[in-house]
Amino acid sequence: MFLTLDKFILYGIIYKVKQMKKLLYFIPYALFPTDSGGKKRIIQNLKILTGYFDVTVAGFCDSNRDLELLRNFTEKIFLVPFTKASNFEKLYLFMNKTPITLADFYSQRLFETVKEILSEEKFDVIWINEIFMAQYLPDSFRGKKILDRQKSDSVYIEKILKQLYPGYLQRAVKQQDILNLKEYEKDVIKKFNIGFMPSERDLNDLNNEEKEFYKILPNTISLDEIEYTPFQKREKTNILIFGNWEYAPNIDGLEWFINEIFQFVITQKNEIIFDVIGKGAEFLRLERNANLRIFAYRSNLNNVLNYPGAMAVPLKIGGGTRYKILEGMASGIPIISTEIGVEGLGLEEGKHYLGFSDKNEFYEKLKMLCSDPEKIKKIINYSRMFIEENYSEENTIEIIEDLIQ
Repeated sequence: MFLTLDKFILYGIIYKVKQMKKLLYFIPYALFPTDSGGKKRIIQNLKILTGYFDVTVAGFCDSNRDLELLRNFTEKIFLVPFTKASNFEKLYLFMNKTPITLADFYSQRLFETVKEILSEEKFDVIWINEIFMAQYLPDSFRGKKILDRQKSDSVYIEKILKQLYPGYLQRAVKQQDILNLKEYEKDVIKKFNIGFMPSERDLNDLNNEEKEFYKILPNTISLDEIEYTPFQKREKTNILIFGNWEYAPNIDGLEWFINEIFQFVITQKNEIIFDVIGKGAEFLRLERNANLRIFAYRSNLNNVLNYPGAMAVPLKIGGGTRYKILEGMASGIPIISTEIGVEGLGLEEGKHYLGFSDKNEFYEKLKMLCSDPEKIKKIINYSRMFIEENYSEENTIEIIEDLIQ
């Protein structure tokens, strides 16, 4: 994770440390383990920013492992333990029309820490990750203020409302909270100079005023950290379903896939093995068998990405960073996905990935993996080139360089 000499040359760092502008970088949650796309985005952006700024990090942590991870980039680290606000604090904030999402991340200790940091050092830029951390932006700060978001939180909550809040009263409270959050999302951008979203899809979730404010900062893939494996025809195919299984849209998609597609596929082709891997996988209510294996999160991604015949992405609800898809494409894994699964990534079906919407389409694409290796090789090659052209570090570097100037 350390910046190598080659990386310094790549980033074009010609400034001495004393000439670097100072940046205060807010992290919204523990980054270790890096088991979600959101965490990877925050780390990748931090990795690039430390090439151009003298960075100080502030935010939440769970353990010393967070400190160890962040010390790869800076020694100036100010983290406080993450503790959710009490029910009394939440009620008080809710009565004052403060979104519950913000209340969950309210910490008086972090407020005091930020105040102390700013009293001892002058910063040129404050970079805040996630909208619920915007509450820590001091009104008195006169430098450049940047807000980086991974999605529209209010739109995401609306999409999963029935799934997460089946009770009428719970849903009514949450619907009011969504209205509060929408109002906050609209007002908070007035405090910032610029905002970022990962993709065009995320911008489309916003109202017109917000669309004008936010720019696209694509997710970044470190190609030198991912092993590329050329496609080989396999008689026995493993299908990888990789994700954060504490994330509602992933769970919804997996349940649909198991109920609607899995049983049909293994009756047609019983040598297929599906491997469900990721954070929280061990807690999924799935019955393991010879065709369905469950694995917890793997810290070494290359151990996961080196062996499968394909990666399935059975998403039915939009949202998320889609990092696993990008990493799969970069490593040479063919992707079989729903249209929503690749939404916003700029991919073309049949060129960069294989699409499906039901059991029959999925089974046809599985047969293609085994029967048409030349077409699969072309898809893999186009996918890798697409990642190099659109999601490599150079794309983010160009945006950061414009930011400096």
